[in-house]
Amino acid sequence: MEEPPSVDVGLGTAYERLAIYRRICDWYRGRIRTAVEGPLDGFAGIRGLHLLPLARAGARVTVVSRDPRTLELVQKAYRHAGCIDALELHEGAELPSREFDLALDFNGLTQLDDWQPHLGELAAHARELVLFVTHPTSYGAFAARGLAYLKPRTSKRAQYEHPATRAKVLDAELERYGHVTRRAWVDCPWWPDLFVEAGTTLAGELRSAFRASTSRASPRFVYAAEEFPYGGEPPAELARTLARHPTFDDSRIAPLFAHHRMLGVCTHRRPESRG
Repeated sequence: MEEPPSVDVGLGTAYERLAIYRRICDWYRGRIRTAVEGPLDGFAGIRGLHLLPLARAGARVTVVSRDPRTLELVQKAYRHAGCIDALELHEGAELPSREFDLALDFNGLTQLDDWQPHLGELAAHARELVLFVTHPTSYGAFAARGLAYLKPRTSKRAQYEHPATRAKVLDAELERYGHVTRRAWVDCPWWPDLFVEAGTTLAGELRSAFRASTSRASPRFVYAAEEFPYGGEPPAELARTLARHPTFDDSRIAPLFAHHRMLGVCTHRRPESRG
């Protein structure tokens, strides 16, 4: 089993984390009582923490993972954020056998060749889904395709090559379970550092590919679970650094820069009666 990331590393991860949280709060804060994420998570940093803002807003959050270390890290982050009482941990590869208001999947679909049953399982457990999938036609994705030609060939398929990243393919599958109610571009910085090792840059990968100097400074903005800084306002140094970089998440040119698409889906399940 792959060792899960134990820290969030680098400005790119911090930017992505905050961009995700902003969208989740805009769409769901204040109207979701129960939510679940997992068991798959394609985030480059600590996994299982996408629903933390909803927990801070009063929702009951269940995090599912087959990896006990991941669940331990989630618990530490929630405790640091002051919302440990809102958290339920579930170890295993299956969702709990009950219904939730919301189920979240972050790039889990692209980890599976047979991804359709996973999508169906999510829809069977929630009245709404929020899905994050890699955007395969950003300029960063095209840069990554070019970089791939400079590396030894592997049998592993890149995320942007997965069928679920193609809008028509995913939309057609989603029609079986409900209808898409919202769409957004997420994580749209000017830099193209996607599909590279966490804490590195695309430029650094290119230098390595051309056998130039591979020395690199220790990455900044490294946060462990027990000091997870995204429960409220980000640390001052991080906030100042982020303010120096433009963001295109709400721009007309967002598709050029977007690392992910975000979809909100209302499933065919009917709300429970609330007496």
